[in-house]
Amino acid sequence: MTELNESQINLVAVHLDEAALEASLSESLLDHLCCEIEEAMTSSDVTFEEAFSAVTHDWSKERLRKLDRTINFTTKTKPMLIRLSSLTAIVAAFFLLSPFGNSPSPNKHTQVVFESADAKDFELELTLLDPALEPPTASPLAGRKLDDFISGFGMRTHPIHKKQLLHRGIDFKAEMGTPVLATAAGEITFAGRNGKNGIQVVIKHEDGYTTVYSHLQTHLVEVGQSVDLGEMIGAVGTTGASTGPHLHYELHKDNQPINPLAMMD
Repeated sequence: MTELNESQINLVAVHLDEAALEASLSESLLDHLCCEIEEAMTSSDVTFEEAFSAVTHDWSKERLRKLDRTINFTTKTKPMLIRLSSLTAIVAAFFLLSPFGNSPSPNKHTQVVFESADAKDFELELTLLDPALEPPTASPLAGRKLDDFISGFGMRTHPIHKKQLLHRGIDFKAEMGTPVLATAAGEITFAGRNGKNGIQVVIKHEDGYTTVYSHLQTHLVEVGQSVDLGEMIGAVGTTGASTGPHLHYELHKDNQPINPLAMMD
């Protein structure tokens, strides 16, 4: 098999660096992408430039960032993959987003083959859950746990009106511009200004669930758009009736607000 030289490997590394991935993931993918290029050059008798272009097109920066976000959710917040180690979660997320693999059916026992230069026939049997059917259990802020909030669900003294009112969600303190992420796959049903809620995004999910993200600085999605778990939908702000930068996050089931923490194991 054709082997890449140092300068060619460096070009692949630059492509990964531009996606700004976590170091461990970038290192693993460097090996994988180089192997794909070498295989294409050997089996299809194409030049490095042609193979590099094809592989980096399949593994675009957008796809790589999506993979990075998916792994972040499987290992740092509520996982889509139940009771898996960090390494197994990475392998599973890699398979789910691979441009060469087929998405598994939900709740099916699926055999995953993960190839690399060091382990050509490494196989794992995993129980994978379709991320489109995962209920909203993740944190809306990357690296933050769902229970890491400053104001919880339920009756409280409103910070502006100074009277007891139902707090329909939970509040996360965060810096202006902090990325706000979809806590499950779904469809955008509202994106814009909504009175005292400021700039707000509403996502409709499977099984009657809806999530609401309020007081945003800006929104990056539009009504009718489909979003994936972990996709950036806006940024933390202080629009509407707000005393400072924070994210107000709500979870509804069949149009009734529920405590987001009730979804945690």
